[in-house]
Amino acid sequence: MKKEKIIVERKRRFSESKYSVGVYIDEEFLVNTIVNNRQEIELDPGKHILKIMQGNRSGEIEINVKKGKVLTCTFSSTRLTYLIYLSVVVALTIYYGFELKGDEIFFLYIPTILLTLYTFTIGRKTHFVFEQPTEVDSWMNDQLEEHSSV
Repeated sequence: MKKEKIIVERKRRFSESKYSVGVYIDEEFLVNTIVNNRQEIELDPGKHILKIMQGNRSGEIEINVKKGKVLTCTFSSTRLTYLIYLSVVVALTIYYGFELKGDEIFFLYIPTILLTLYTFTIGRKTHFVFEQPTEVDSWMNDQLEEHSSV
């Protein structure tokens, strides 16, 4: 059976995109990194589960690979990840800017602590989110049609 191509792309956000992720199809490990935030994979047509993992954080999507089509699946971290980064920066800025002490410092870190706990517990299985996959005709189909008509 002829395999079709899917493209897995990672959106570049902050510094997180430089860290390696594992790519799994139907719970089978394929590759442990995405070169230049893009990986091409050949799959049999049909429905598959695409899963991205990084440590204990993951995200998955069901994809339908169609004959003669190239499917592009784009993913990134959830927005909560960026809120964590932002809250740490704001907390540190306020802390060092106003030189707060004792209990006042603790209250600055409450949002960061709560978001971090969420990310590493309940939110770990939805850490990576996918955009709606896009599908285009494979250029290989055009080549095959030209050769068959000659």
